[in-house]
Amino acid sequence: MTNIVKIGVLSVTIGFLAFVGMLFLLRHAKPVIVCSSLDDSIRPRDYCLMNPFRDTGPERLAEKILVQLRDGNTEVLSPYLLQTSEDNKAHILDIEQKMPIKSWRIGSRFEKGNSSELTYWASRHNYRNDILDIDYVEEVSFDFVQDGGEWKVIQYSAIY
Repeated sequence: MTNIVKIGVLSVTIGFLAFVGMLFLLRHAKPVIVCSSLDDSIRPRDYCLMNPFRDTGPERLAEKILVQLRDGNTEVLSPYLLQTSEDNKAHILDIEQKMPIKSWRIGSRFEKGNSSELTYWASRHNYRNDILDIDYVEEVSFDFVQDGGEWKVIQYSAIY
């Protein structure tokens, strides 16, 4: 190999290792590397590249709840609907029962101190556009707080 090729390979290797090191050092402050939207709607559905070294605790907790919702257990939401009236709580649980989540993907994640906000884009049963034969996708959000090193859900919200 020529010296130019060796220098090029070495430069690329050092650059890659520096990038990986930066991701590791920013794992707490920056769980999302970059987000981009493929549409220009009022509420664009972002696609995010997540930091592979991030704390995935909030995501694991949110996905446990999403799996239970997908399986029909809407009561899992009751503790996280505390800031709503009993009538509205019953309405939300009824909608979740009638239009259960069938799939989801992470949309965004924001950190502030010991709290985290996670947004997913969820597809639901009975929530279709039959004319275009596509599933509608809407926002599902979780708010978390870290208490004693453990993540806890403090609120759930969804757009129906």
